[in-house]
This record gives sequence, structure tokens and C-alpha cells, in this order.
Amino acid sequence: MPAATRRRIFFVLLLVIVLAGANLGLRAMGQSPAPAGEPWVISKVINGATLSGAPASNLLQPEKRLILEGVRAPWRDQRPWGEAAARRLEELVAPRERKIVTLEAGADRDDRDRLLVYLWDGNQLINEILLREGLVAADNTPANGKYQERFRRAQAEARILERGIWNPREPMREFSRRRSS
Repeated sequence: MPAATRRRIFFVLLLVIVLAGANLGLRAMGQSPAPAGEPWVISKVINGATLSGAPASNLLQPEKRLILEGVRAPWRDQRPWGEAAARRLEELVAPRERKIVTLEAGADRDDRDRLLVYLWDGNQLINEILLREGLVAADNTPANGKYQERFRRAQAEARILERGIWNPREPMREFSRRRSS
């Protein structure tokens, strides 16, 4: 093989390695590692912020109702965004596949004894993904404001880019006053 060809192959391989490393570095900058939490299996999505499931270590125990901390979701009947938020949450937690997600406790429980949680899929915070995609709104009065600034930035991005409920052609008029069951 001629020297010029070997040099080209070397530089192409070097470029691929540099680009792959840069891609990994950029991904790592945008995501924080998942915190210590408990593995859970989600069995049902009720709406874009309400689910039920059980700890992966004891699937025989009664399921618990979970509320995503720091977000408010439209009801399923608030078209089109209620159904879109619920569908996207189902994609993320995959109840049919019994996918294991990490549950980080939020502010313990709400007034109806439901667990307030942050859900992680690897190093991705599911609550934040829904905000960034414009499928839910940030709750300005979360009981535990641990990720409040992070959520505020995700919602601002969705608003600026007119995603989901922030789309001016199909805006979310208002969130229902009803509470999820």
C-alpha cells in the first residue's frame, strides 16, 4: 500500500476517533449521572405525570401511585397535549416491557398519599425530558425544588422553540383544576 494511502487512512481514523470523543464529551456535559435511587418497574401510565408501579426488588407488593415531581401535565382529554404527554411518558418508561427505571424520592408524598418522584432512565431525568419536549409545564411550587432551576431551563427551551403546549398554533389553553386519581 502506498504511503500516501496509509496517511489518508490514518487521518480518517484519527478524525473519526476525535469526533466520537467530542460527541461523548458533549453528551456528558448535557446530562448528569443518575443519582442513587431505587430500581422500579412501572406498570401503568395514567397521564403525563401520574404512573403506578412497584420496586423491582419486590414486584409482589401492592403497586404505588407515583407523581412526577416538579411538573404539571394536561389531562388525557385535553386534546391534543394530554394524550401526547401520556404516550410519550409510556414510551420513556415502557410499562409493557417491564422496563426498570430509577426512582429518586422527591418530597415524600402529596396530600393524597402518592409518592412524589424524579424518574431516571440511565442518566436521563424523565421529568426534564417531558419539560424540554413541551409536553408538560414546570410546577412553580414543587414541594422539593431540587431540580427547579434545571426544570425552568428545560421549559424555557420548549417555549422558545415553541414545542408541544407552547406551540402558538395549538397552545394549551389552561391546565385543568382536577387532580389525578
